[in-house]
Amino acid sequence: MKKSIAFLLALAMFVGISGCKATTQQKPTEATQVTTEETAALTEATAAPTEMPTAETDETSTVAPTDVTAETTVTTAATTAPTTAPTEAPTEESTEAPTEEPHSEFYAPGVSVDQIIAHFNKVVLGIESNGGAGETALIQKWDQPINYRIEGMPNRQDAQNLNNLAKQLNAIEGFPGIQAAKGLEQNLTIYFLKDKEFKIQFSHVMEGKSQYGVVQVWYNDSNGIYSGRIGYHQEASQESRDLLIPEKLAEMLGVSDVTVKREITTGRKPTTIIDLSELDWSVIKLLYNPRIHNGMNADECEMIIRELYY
Repeated sequence: MKKSIAFLLALAMFVGISGCKATTQQKPTEATQVTTEETAALTEATAAPTEMPTAETDETSTVAPTDVTAETTVTTAATTAPTTAPTEAPTEESTEAPTEEPHSEFYAPGVSVDQIIAHFNKVVLGIESNGGAGETALIQKWDQPINYRIEGMPNRQDAQNLNNLAKQLNAIEGFPGIQAAKGLEQNLTIYFLKDKEFKIQFSHVMEGKSQYGVVQVWYNDSNGIYSGRIGYHQEASQESRDLLIPEKLAEMLGVSDVTVKREITTGRKPTTIIDLSELDWSVIKLLYNPRIHNGMNADECEMIIRELYY
């Protein structure tokens, strides 16, 4: 009996110990499972953030550089704008700055106002540059339209030379005009005569000298020219007449000692063109300007020329 009770107690103790062991062994397993699940959760949690940066990284790598480039472009444009503006402004100013003030219609290239005054006094008023007897000379010019008639036989080139000069004279402000006479209004005669006729008409003017061009003018009480004659020797060479026609025409207008230009154009029919120098045209324009009147002296003319000539 005692042995049976002792055996049962021993068996009970063994079963109890085995149960405890079993319990002890089951708990770590649960812990391990929990740990494994937590680890898996952590792994999933870790994996999720790992994918986000990747997406952000992709977006950043794609979008961010584009934005930066855009900003850079804007910055460059903004930088270029102010750079271009100052560049254009000075260019326009530098282009306009050197532009010279326009000269008056009386200006002769390279001739100063002092030089034009000295030349005007010499060829219009008869005052030499060194002074002398002519200093009291007064302005004498035509103050009425010039109506001419031609006597003799000028050739085609002579007539063309006269017409070209008349056209330029009629374009001058203040000039009374020159044209072919109609009826009895003639106040200028232009002669193209052979030797014998030329001497009959102008022997008293030539004073025994052999000349191919002669001028006579008449003045009224106010120093205005109202009538005149010009004689051209028809037997003079064409080259001589080309030079004499403008020279004597200018002298008839009140200007002496002019320079004549003679040019020959090339082509199927070469043409000779004669003209006065730019200096001579400047003097004629000044002489016939409405502000210059007959009877004015050198000082009065100088004041006006200094205002007109620039």
